[in-house]
Amino acid sequence: MAVFPDSANPPKKGEQSINVIRPSQPKFGTIFKCFRRFLKGREGFASFNDSMTGDERFSRLPPAMGDFEIAILAGGLSERMGRDKLALRIGRRTSLGHVRALAASLGVPTRVIRRDLVPRCGPIGGIYTALKRARKKTLLILSGDMPFVSGEFVGELLASLREGDRAAFARSDSGYGFPAVLRVEALATVESQMAAGKRSIQALAGALAARGYRLPARLEEDLFNLNTPADWEAARVIWSRRK
Repeated sequence: MAVFPDSANPPKKGEQSINVIRPSQPKFGTIFKCFRRFLKGREGFASFNDSMTGDERFSRLPPAMGDFEIAILAGGLSERMGRDKLALRIGRRTSLGHVRALAASLGVPTRVIRRDLVPRCGPIGGIYTALKRARKKTLLILSGDMPFVSGEFVGELLASLREGDRAAFARSDSGYGFPAVLRVEALATVESQMAAGKRSIQALAGALAARGYRLPARLEEDLFNLNTPADWEAARVIWSRRK
């Protein structure tokens, strides 16, 4: 897997550089196991099987899933942590390292966004930057401070996006959040929300009439994120238990 600057879209003066992760060869596995149940019985998908090549598998996916890329948001200020939370180790990898490993396992183009085009706007600034740089029609957005997101959860979230939907967010008792799937046509709404000073994910989800996906209880740790030193300690406990 190679990581290099986004040379096709070089930043203008004053803008950030965005790393692009491109797998040396497709690595398909966990996500397609999740899709199997979704695809079974759908017209035209009956012959889906593990003997297909990566390109053949993508050609069989519904449009909402077959033409997507990944953006990992890594530009937070880590103010409550008091240090760079994405560099904190949980097991052998950093928090960001865990998220990058998940993205690599899905075998699709991935960008790590370390600085937003419009700074200090919170998560919506990262979404805006990701959509502005997107080359595919659909974008899976992961957060670098969520080290336990699984391929199973990502697969279910992607599958929840329906024709005509502009966005789907993970949803919990506290509201909408990451991971999220957005189509590029959501960019205009993101821009208008930012211009109006409405920077919350909840407001954006409402403006997009976004679909909310509630994950099953057995995957509830997928939504764990790092914000404070206590969170880091809890993450290490979770990791130790999972080993």
